[in-house]
Amino acid sequence: MFSSFRNFPQIARETREMIEHEGSVAFLYRFIDSVAVVAIGDLDYPPRLAFKLLRETHEKFIRSVPVAIWSSAQPSGSSSSAPQIRFKHELSALLDSYQ
Repeated sequence: MFSSFRNFPQIARETREMIEHEGSVAFLYRFIDSVAVVAIGDLDYPPRLAFKLLRETHEKFIRSVPVAIWSSAQPSGSSSSAPQIRFKHELSALLDSYQ
């Protein structure tokens, strides 16, 4: 999941968060460029490894997707004319390497 600043206004830039809920944990990392990367896993997944995954995901994302595209993206189903972000294959390969 990728989002720009307007969707995570309460999370400060360069902040890492772990949010536990009913046996699961959401790892959130909001970067200086306002891109936030989220991974959801179980409580046994090592936080250090999860945040490494989020950093690598961010690095690959900003190299693959121009800022003009991700900064103008709108949620699915909106009336925005912004092009869809294409990062599925890169993300799948990265996730496979962390399982």
